[in-house]
Amino acid sequence: MAATAGVALLVAASFFAPWWAAEHQAPSPPVFEDFSHAPAKPPAASPSLPAPRRGLVLVMDDVGYGRKALNEIFALPGPIAIAVLPGAPYALEAAKRAHARGWPLLLHLPMEPRVARYRARMDAHFLRLDMNAEEIRAVIAADLSWAPGAVGVNNHMGSAFTEDGARMRVVLEALAARGLFFLDSLTTPNSVAARLGRALGVHVLVRDLFLDHDPTPEGLARAWRHALACARRRACIVIAHPHERTLAFLRAHLPAISSRLLALDMVAARQWAKGG
Repeated sequence: MAATAGVALLVAASFFAPWWAAEHQAPSPPVFEDFSHAPAKPPAASPSLPAPRRGLVLVMDDVGYGRKALNEIFALPGPIAIAVLPGAPYALEAAKRAHARGWPLLLHLPMEPRVARYRARMDAHFLRLDMNAEEIRAVIAADLSWAPGAVGVNNHMGSAFTEDGARMRVVLEALAARGLFFLDSLTTPNSVAARLGRALGVHVLVRDLFLDHDPTPEGLARAWRHALACARRRACIVIAHPHERTLAFLRAHLPAISSRLLALDMVAARQWAKGG
């Protein structure tokens, strides 16, 4: 397939490109997320869990663009799961800083979206629907080199890709072989990830809320109230993005509930994937 040669070049570049190259290429920041097909409401509430497993699991997506944002993220109380975008100029620095803080590190794996204008911006780090299994596994391996020591993977975009059972099976099996879990960002209500995970015995988690789906002050406050209510019942997975407004909101509100923050690691993934 024509994409095979490009994948091979991506693998070589990702493993052998020097750190300074990643620092100075400075690609333009991506669209933070494609919310156009994301469910308007969070998933149905799972049963309440025992107190030790209740709390807020905060995931910061799209990390790696801009040192100012990076400094602001790591100035927040944690633990916060840091999801780095492959190819981002500060992805490797973010990974090092996450490890230094003892925070969970995720690969924020780009996947094909439904919206044409976002598909047109896909680069070699994306999983595409026209890829075969070998190409999918190669891109995953190359992208993981930008998140060394990652404990799991969550999808960037993917409203088209996560609906494709055959290709998601390849993804989940590849992650399971590496001892990684998958966190479904749930950018489409028709994602097959959780169902496939149960069938394959792979640990798949599903986000509960986007904090900044509506990044207005009112939208952030409303999502935060929902997140706190959710966290009183179970381990509530909330995804945020490094918008200036989001980071300012978290600076103001996260310290008050920092004792209720839960770390997202494989031990937790095994528990939450089974119990909610």
